[in-house]
Amino acid sequence: MENIVNFRAYIKEYNKIYRVYNLMENGDRVEVIDINGNFVGDGFYKNEFVLMQSTDFIDKNNKIVYEGDVVIGNCQQFVVCFQDCQFVLKKIHRYEDKEYDYSLCCFDKHDIEVIGNIYENQELLKE
Repeated sequence: MENIVNFRAYIKEYNKIYRVYNLMENGDRVEVIDINGNFVGDGFYKNEFVLMQSTDFIDKNNKIVYEGDVVIGNCQQFVVCFQDCQFVLKKIHRYEDKEYDYSLCCFDKHDIEVIGNIYENQELLKE
């Protein structure tokens, strides 16, 4: 079975996230498509986008979880990050001034729900 890594890209000019169709020039350029499968622009260069990898984790609504997503789990909000060779959940709102990171693999899909992302929903990062 072939393992295909799934990416999406935040295109700064459009303030929107698109599915990556093609990574080119060692990841320095991307071609992206919209939800209808249509190409957006003529490709974007490294300074014009932020690349986010799929975690291959599916949330309770059957939505793929990506780096940069904001999720709710155990009644708390987290940002999904790639750190130390694993996907972790970083707390947005601190509890008793302690900040903990949790490995995404420690959660069941029924415990996590994607509610937005750090690029299109920056208001979720505010306390």
